[in-house]
Amino acid sequence: MKVNQGFSMGYLFDDKAERIVMIQKIRPNWQAGYWSVPGGHIEAGEEALDCVVREFEEEAWLRIPPNSWKTFAVLWRPQPLADGMVMVHCFRAFTRHLDLVKTMTDETVRIFDVARLSESVPLLNSIQWLVPLALDLDPSLNPIMVPYTGLPLDQKEFRLGQR
Repeated sequence: MKVNQGFSMGYLFDDKAERIVMIQKIRPNWQAGYWSVPGGHIEAGEEALDCVVREFEEEAWLRIPPNSWKTFAVLWRPQPLADGMVMVHCFRAFTRHLDLVKTMTDETVRIFDVARLSESVPLLNSIQWLVPLALDLDPSLNPIMVPYTGLPLDQKEFRLGQR
């Protein structure tokens, strides 16, 4: 099955994994008002890793070197009418320069405490379980492939702050 649409998302944490960079979405309409992580469309001829580096710099000003990003999950959803699928590549990185991020577009960028993230702002459903997944996985493991319908696989099990 061919990939019709590809996206990359960057989960950037401080070096203690206590804070994360988030962006308040305006587009697309179904994400408007919710908080997510910087990311976007993979352009023609671009690799998923190059996309996350570019998108993070475009949206949050900070350039994180490609070798700092590690894929921890790939979400996929079939598109039967288009005879293909959508894939979302989820990357994580850690930096001691988190406080240097700044808003670069009309979508606001802020830093939040991971432990209180779900109490702080309205989050996209997937953020509820992808943030703990990004922090829990052993970096030496291969990324997990997750079939995705727009809802967490088990909301009770993957809520932030609950294990």
